[in-house]
Amino acid sequence: MKEKFNKLELEVAKKSEIKNEHNELKTRFKEKNSEIEDLQKFAKTQKNLLNKVDIDLNKAEAEKIKLQNKVDQILHDKKLKEEETEELKTKFLTNVAQISEMNS
Repeated sequence: MKEKFNKLELEVAKKSEIKNEHNELKTRFKEKNSEIEDLQKFAKTQKNLLNKVDIDLNKAEAEKIKLQNKVDQILHDKKLKEEETEELKTKFLTNVAQISEMNS
């Protein structure tokens, strides 16, 4: 009888140990799930920030292109003005030479 009681006592102790281990595993599982959720939230936040940076970068690139086009247009206009000035200078010098020739 005592032997049966000891055997039952061992089984109860073993079941209790298994139950404790099960509860510990459940707790660890919940903690890991919580960590995963936190990491997912962090990843989503980082992705949103990256998207915002991409948008800002695209806007900056568009602005750079716009400014470069303005600079190119200004340089083109400058070149045309220089050519026009050179033509006027040549005409002026030609006129001066013709006037000088006529006066002599």
